[in-house]
Amino acid sequence: MKITARLPLYVRGTPVRNNGTRDILVSTDFDWDIPEISRSETETAFESFNAFTPVVDEDDPLKRARAYEMADSYVLALKHDGNLYRRVSRADEKLKFDRAFPGGYDNSSGDSVGSGISLPTYSFGGDEERRERPFSLPVFRQLRWQMVCNSVRDTTILHQETWPQSFPALRDAPDLDRGLYVRRNSVTFEEVLPKIVTYDHDQLEACRRTYRGHMESFLIVDGELWMKTRPPVYKVKRRYESMEKTSVSVSVEFAPDWQDTRLPDAYFSLASRDDAFEYAQRVCMALAEGKTHGNRPAERGDVIDATSNHLVHDADILAYACEAEELRRVSSGLAVEARRFLVRNPAWKEKFSTDAVDGVFSAFAAVQATNYVLGEYGDPSDWLESNARIWRKTRRGNSTYDFGSVEIGDLLIERALGYEENKPIAVNAVQVSGNAPGRK
Repeated sequence: MKITARLPLYVRGTPVRNNGTRDILVSTDFDWDIPEISRSETETAFESFNAFTPVVDEDDPLKRARAYEMADSYVLALKHDGNLYRRVSRADEKLKFDRAFPGGYDNSSGDSVGSGISLPTYSFGGDEERRERPFSLPVFRQLRWQMVCNSVRDTTILHQETWPQSFPALRDAPDLDRGLYVRRNSVTFEEVLPKIVTYDHDQLEACRRTYRGHMESFLIVDGELWMKTRPPVYKVKRRYESMEKTSVSVSVEFAPDWQDTRLPDAYFSLASRDDAFEYAQRVCMALAEGKTHGNRPAERGDVIDATSNHLVHDADILAYACEAEELRRVSSGLAVEARRFLVRNPAWKEKFSTDAVDGVFSAFAAVQATNYVLGEYGDPSDWLESNARIWRKTRRGNSTYDFGSVEIGDLLIERALGYEENKPIAVNAVQVSGNAPGRK
């Protein structure tokens, strides 16, 4: 199936009438041919007995989709040519690749979607849902993550300083007002190129390489669109009930194909159910220890079992490297936040040894080399311990990454240090050398 996909493009460059280099974030079109196969050429890898359907609740003004238990199982993952796929459209849904940027907001991240919204496992929302969660979302998440990690500015206002800042008015397009990035769907790189004096050509080529990796992940099976995926896992997530109580849920979801910067939320292999619930209990304890209500300690929250009944047909699903991913996330967070502080406060570099400061920038270079769309991962964990000391002494930054409370942050570092001592040789690791230059 030949398609033209509109995808987000991020390069550093100097537009006209600008005194310095800017983050340029626009759209571009990319032609691709998606392979089409029959269901008989695939194998069932994972089935679930839970699904989501748009049950309209008249008492719920948002009419949110509700979970319900099904009598029969539903195939959520297929195996083809050694790869795992999840369904991302219905057979009767018109496939549209015309959106580079998502709509809507993700208030928990303080910015826009990118860390909190993922493509649906299968869509009941049709075209309306596609406007909020386009097929380009993995590329957007990767590029936005790179942008906010690179920046030393406040990430909550980063979108306001990204070029271009003004967009043409379009009629009959009310969705253009939903979200911080969605208006960039109407501006292409080719259209604004005459207004750009210089730009990073290597970064542009890196974007195009990411496009190819992204589009190679799609497959049409009997008219339905499927996408390469990480395996289903147990997700442990904080759920705020009130100022006095924070509970933690354990559910079954697909492991994210981006770096979740909410570090207290963790992912465990389906072979590690006990570990997932044990971690959930520890998070509940740490949350209670770190909160007070007036002069009273906070009430300890509950561990909510939101897991679904499921059938695993492919043993590879159980081999998800949850420890390696948690180590990568925590190490990346420490590198990004420590580097951000030192660039903004260069006098603090004198408080640490040269090796420790160099370690921050070497770890940050490993973060920059990581691309989830392409499955390429730098390894910032070699500097985990020294970066943790710097991060703690430099006021425990929570900007790009959310470490949670002091107690949660210490728990995360304790677990990561244990994983670092026993880490295996990394697969798909990207070798980096030298120091990453501090960006101002």
